[in-house]
Amino acid sequence: MNGGDQTVRIRQTDDRLIITDDDGQGVATMNSYNLDGKETTNKTAQATTKSKSKWEGVALVTDVTRSMQTPRGNFDMKSREVRSLSADGKVMTVRTEFDTQRGKQAMTVTYELVGS
Repeated sequence: MNGGDQTVRIRQTDDRLIITDDDGQGVATMNSYNLDGKETTNKTAQATTKSKSKWEGVALVTDVTRSMQTPRGNFDMKSREVRSLSADGKVMTVRTEFDTQRGKQAMTVTYELVGS
């Protein structure tokens, strides 16, 4: 399978963060987050995600519960995402901690601004 480059677009308004993710293979998803601590719901064919985001200093912290339906049954996965920008605003770091059946798992992803 020959895939293209993933493109993530992030837009922030006064009260909302909107993230569009194009996987480079023709599949795009969009998630929107309230920035005032009110619950936001995002849905895909596989899952319903409920989240609450709030500012902690300069970091945006989002607590997430993702409800999924699978052939093995339904289950919920909880996570916490902490988004922060570099001082020059060109790199966003997202640290995610997942609560899993095997305990806490963590993942860090960085995004670099390309173009404008």
